[in-house]
Amino acid sequence: MSGYNSPYSPYSPYPGGPAGPPPPPPAKKQNQGWIWAVLALLVVGGVVAAVALSGSDDDEGGSQGGGPFGGGGAPSQAIPTAPTLDLPSTPAVPTAPTATTPTPDPVADAFDAVQAGDCLRNYYDGVQWDPSEVPQEVSCEGAGAFYFVTSAGPTASCSGSNSEAYWYAPVTVNRTLCLARQYHEEQCFAGDHTSGEGADAVINARINSVWPCDTDSLPADTNQLLRITGYYTAQEEYPPGFCAENSSDQTIYYYWEVDDGESVICALVTD
Repeated sequence: MSGYNSPYSPYSPYPGGPAGPPPPPPAKKQNQGWIWAVLALLVVGGVVAAVALSGSDDDEGGSQGGGPFGGGGAPSQAIPTAPTLDLPSTPAVPTAPTATTPTPDPVADAFDAVQAGDCLRNYYDGVQWDPSEVPQEVSCEGAGAFYFVTSAGPTASCSGSNSEAYWYAPVTVNRTLCLARQYHEEQCFAGDHTSGEGADAVINARINSVWPCDTDSLPADTNQLLRITGYYTAQEEYPPGFCAENSSDQTIYYYWEVDDGESVICALVTD
């Protein structure tokens, strides 16, 4: 009957009826393994062919090792290195020189300070200056000014007067002083008594020298110490008693022309 819903199997239209044809078995999956095998062979064959073609292009060189399937493999090629760029070096920044302060030199300073027109109070034996001393400037007024500076410098030119002295500074200073003797009463100088006695004595005086009046020592090669009693203008003739203080003065005096003959000094031998 159409439209009847049976609780029984659709293959049995009614209970106890004959069984209908059995349902068809489920469809079996097709076996696709052979397809993948074929594809794998094709891929491998392509790789082998590529390797063979690559090996055939190399006409030189030996094999660098077997390939994955035997035979000679493709020669290895070195990877080129990038060229080295020679960049200009950065110039060194110059460093400023370290400022140095010169070491003070009192000797050089003393000589450099002396100028023409100055006066000095330094003793001189007529041959050499005391090496331990430096120029001692003083006022040009009075008996304490022994020398007047006529010239000073590296190329100082001295006149060569018999009353002039020269003072050469140490080599490191490179300076020369030309000094004119300044004569004053009560100054002393050295001399060498060579012959005669009394008024007839011959004394070689170092008239450009100055020596302390209160000393017992004398410069080398001298044996007399003389003290100046007067400084006068030179004369054409010197009468007896020219240097005496008065007509009753019986002291023995000696005199020498100085300043290239323009002046004369009177002196006596000290006790």
